[in-house]
Amino acid sequence: MIKGIHHVNLKVAGADKVKETVSFYHDLLGLELYRSWPGRNGQNYMLKAGEDIIEIMETESQADTGVINHFALATDKVDEVIDKIEKAGYRIDSYAKDAILRSEPPMEIRFAFFYGPADEYVEVFEEK
Repeated sequence: MIKGIHHVNLKVAGADKVKETVSFYHDLLGLELYRSWPGRNGQNYMLKAGEDIIEIMETESQADTGVINHFALATDKVDEVIDKIEKAGYRIDSYAKDAILRSEPPMEIRFAFFYGPADEYVEVFEEK
C-alpha cells in the first residue's frame, strides 16, 4: 500500500523568504525545480532531491514545527555541502562528524545539521 514518502513540506512566511528558500535548495544545493503553482497565500514549489521531493508553500505566518524535528538530505559529500552552506551565510548547528549508529547491523555514518532560510532544521546524512 505505502510506497514511500512522497514529499516533505516547508511552510514559509512571505514571498521574499519563499524566493530565498527556493534559491537555497535549487541554486545553492542543486535540487531540480520540479513544479510550481499559485497557492492560497502565494506561489508554491516542489523541488526534487533524487527520488524525493521538498515542497515549499508560502504562508501568511511561520507555522510551529509540530512533531517533525528535521529532515535529512542524503549525500556522499557531507563536508562539502556544509562548507557551501556556511559560506552562503546559513547557520550551522553541528559540523560534520562520524558515528556508528547502534542499529542491527551497526551503520557507519557521517552527518551534520544546519538551519535553512525558512529556519527549517536539516540534517546532511551519509551512509558509509
